[in-house]
Order: sequence, then structure tokens, then C-alpha cells
Amino acid sequence: MDKFLVLKPFIRMISQGKFFDQIFAWILRILAVFAVLGFLYYSVKLWSLLSNGFHFKDFLALFLIQIVFAALAYALVNILLTRADDVSNLPKSTEYFATPIFVIFVKMVGEILCVFYALVGISVGLAIWIIGGLPMLQGMGMFSGGNGFLDGLQAIIGGPLVGFLFLSLFYYIGEQVGVLVDICKNTKK
Repeated sequence: MDKFLVLKPFIRMISQGKFFDQIFAWILRILAVFAVLGFLYYSVKLWSLLSNGFHFKDFLALFLIQIVFAALAYALVNILLTRADDVSNLPKSTEYFATPIFVIFVKMVGEILCVFYALVGISVGLAIWIIGGLPMLQGMGMFSGGNGFLDGLQAIIGGPLVGFLFLSLFYYIGEQVGVLVDICKNTKK
């Protein structure tokens, strides 16, 4: 019968948890590489916007966007690589190995959203003040369509505030899932 069970070693490897943490950590590292490549690609596309004509206000806005975009890419790569290390260094458990990875993933999503909203909010607010207005951006209602001092201030305050709220929500969800594992471990004894 063992001759027909060719997947048995693979299934045992999956059920030990080592498979999940190593694969997930490598996926996060690969995503970090794609984040760097995406940053480089979109940076080139961003500066190609000046080919339509050079105005100092446009250059200043693009320079500001480039700085924020670089900070966003740097933060994203740091978050992804840090969380990849966290997943790789999880204690090896034979009972619950997917849930701690999921907790790290949920917290990571909150961290990425926090950084994104904070940096985009600040940069859009400054761009509104520099350029004098922004067009409506699809799906980014809070960060577009403004054209005055108060709209810029709203983006500068609102972006980091929304980012912090997302961070708090995703950390809460991650901690609740983690508590379920603790409850399961304590009720088994």
C-alpha cells in the first residue's frame, strides 16, 4: 500500500508547519523585490510627465511625489523583510502553525496601510498647497479634488489618522486570532 502513497512525505512535510513558514517568508521576500522594481518603474514613468513641458510648480510637485514614493517603497520593503524574518523565526509548533503566520500577515497589512495613508495624506496635502488643487482620483476621495488651505490640511491630518485607525484595527484583529490559539492551547491541558 505504501507504494501507492507517493504524496505521503509531502503531506507530512506540510502538516509539520516548516513548509508554511519557509514558503510564506520567501513570498514576502519576493514581494519586497517586486516593490523595489515597481518603485523604479513608476519613478521613470513619473518623471516622463515632464516631457509635456516644464513648469517649476510641476517639477516641485513631482519632486515631492518622488520623495514620498521613495519613502513609501523603503517602508514597504522594510515591513516585508522584517515580517519575513518574523515568520522564519516563529517557534516550531506541531499543533498550530498557520495561525501565527496569519497573525503576522494581518498585522503586516495594517502596517502597510498605515504607512500608505500617512505618506499619501501628507504628500497630497503639500501638493494641494504647492499646485493649488488636484484632480479627483478614483477611489481616493479623501485625497483629491481639494484646492485650498483647508483641503490640504485635511489631507495632512486625515491621512495619518486614517492610517493609524487601519493599523489599530488590523492589530486588534491579529491579536484576537492569536488569542484563539492561546485559548486552544490552554484548554487542551
